[in-house]
Amino acid sequence: MAAPITLIFIALYLRFLVHLPTTTRSLFIVSAAIFLGGALGVEIGTDIYDRKDLMDTLAYNLWTPVEEGMEMGGIILFIYALLRYNADHGSEN
Repeated sequence: MAAPITLIFIALYLRFLVHLPTTTRSLFIVSAAIFLGGALGVEIGTDIYDRKDLMDTLAYNLWTPVEEGMEMGGIILFIYALLRYNADHGSEN
């Protein structure tokens, strides 16, 4: 369910992304890839644990910090990109 919504979101903001400076655009894309890799990628990879009723196992519980770490890492990188953009272009009108 989240993948189609993500694709719609990307399509809507693609023009905005293209007009950003190269460094900011690259950081936005990398941060989104890290975040979505955790939110969607790890989630899809661990879906088998839910289907087989293995949610309370060591294997599943070891994947949880990987997923959350990727999500938080993506957000941290995105915030860095925003602050860097603001520092470079904040005084412009």
